[in-house]
Amino acid sequence: MLGCMPAAMEIAIAVLRVVNLVAAAFLAGGQMFCMIAVLPALPGFPPAMSARVHADALTDRPHIFLKAWGIVAILTAVVLVALLAVKGGVTPALVLTVAGLALTVVSGLVSTKEWPINEEIKSWGQEPKLERYAELRRLWDLRHVRRTWLSLASLVCFAAAMAVAGTV
Repeated sequence: MLGCMPAAMEIAIAVLRVVNLVAAAFLAGGQMFCMIAVLPALPGFPPAMSARVHADALTDRPHIFLKAWGIVAILTAVVLVALLAVKGGVTPALVLTVAGLALTVVSGLVSTKEWPINEEIKSWGQEPKLERYAELRRLWDLRHVRRTWLSLASLVCFAAAMAVAGTV
C-alpha cells in the first residue's frame, strides 16, 4: 500500500496544479478584461450612465465569479504547498507556489477594499450621487488595477511552478 503512495501523490499534485492554474487564469483573465475593456470605456459615458453601468455590471455578477475562482486558486495552492513540502522539502516549484499563493491572498485582500465602494454605488439605485461617484470610481479603479496585477503575477508564479516541476 505504501508503494502506491508516491504515484498517488504525483497524480494528486499534477491534477491540483492544473486546477490551480485554470482557477488562477480565470481570476486574472476576468480582472484583466475589466481593466482593459470596461474601465477605459466608462469615462466615455455620461456620469450618471457610468454609475449605473458600474452598479449593474461591476459589482455582484463579476464578484461571484472572481471570488469562486479565487477560493479555488487559494485552496489548491494550500494543498499543493503541503504536498510539495512533504514530498521534497524546499524546491523552486514550492517557492513559486508559495509566492503565487501569497499574491492571490493579497489580491483577495485588496478586492475587499472594493466591496464597500460597490455597496455604496448600488445603494443609490436610480439616482446616482455624481459628486461622490467620481472619487469612488478613482479609488475603485486604482484598487482594481492593483489586484489585477497581483493576480497576473500569481498566475505567472503558478505557471512557472508547473514548468520548473516538469508538469507542463
